Amino acid sequence: MVGFVTLVTTWLTMCFGAVGDMTNQVSEFPTERTFQYQHSLPPLPVPSLEGSLAKYLDAVRPFATEEEYQVTAAVVKRFGEGIGKDLHQKLLQRARTRRNWLEEWWLDAAYLELRYPSQLNVNFGGPAPYLEHCWPPTEGVQLQRTSISMWHTLQYWDLLRTERLDPHKAGNVVLDMDQFRMLFCTCKVPGVTKDTIINYFKTESEGPCPSHVVVMCKGRFFSFDAVCDGHILTPPELLRYSGRWIFRYICVYLHVCKYLCAFVCVCVCVCVCLCVIRIAVIVNIMFSNDIPKR
Repeated sequence: MVGFVTLVTTWLTMCFGAVGDMTNQVSEFPTERTFQYQHSLPPLPVPSLEGSLAKYLDAVRPFATEEEYQVTAAVVKRFGEGIGKDLHQKLLQRARTRRNWLEEWWLDAAYLELRYPSQLNVNFGGPAPYLEHCWPPTEGVQLQRTSISMWHTLQYWDLLRTERLDPHKAGNVVLDMDQFRMLFCTCKVPGVTKDTIINYFKTESEGPCPSHVVVMCKGRFFSFDAVCDGHILTPPELLRYSGRWIFRYICVYLHVCKYLCAFVCVCVCVCVCLCVIRIAVIVNIMFSNDIPKR
């Protein structure tokens, strides 16, 4: 959750200046590149067993009665003196072979192994430019607002591509920026018991990466390249491209519906004619002189 808030806050700051001061975040000629410290970051340390158990008891105390807390404390003590030591040694052993001993477990358990819909359960929201104070939402402006939001998002994509976003720091301590690589050119591919993440993002120094935008409309997916001759399309151009695909879909949809309706009408007419002929034949046979009278 902290990572999500950090990403959203930074995204808003860079794109719209809505949060904080962006002068210390983005540099036209940065002295530090966004991902330059990634390979020099220290590995994630394993907290001590005693410290973890103490934090657990601190978290439990506000929600337990005194009797419940004493029972919990006794269970925690037995755990710390018994199997907890063995499990802690396994964590230390895992940490010796990985830079981040927790990342894989957290990613799998919190995101990839969940069998719930991602929308609302995982992807429950996202940043967008604050326009309501000067441009209240009304019918018929969805594409216009989308093109503006799309343009700001692409500007942030370009910041990461060119590594003009300053590395985040807590004081003088450099923070991990790897999550910013997952903001763009990334897709979660569904699986039966576990999903997988596919990422194609690259910085300019690493090589080319996808620059297309996907538009979803009424169950249909369309894509177009948002970069032309090395420049990001302007909001009017993005509006024209996204609207063009949706307009084409509507035209094709109406075209198909027209022929489908004509086909249905022909089928109905044929069925009616066949029924009339059948009835006429039956009536003719019934009243024919060739039928013997009873």
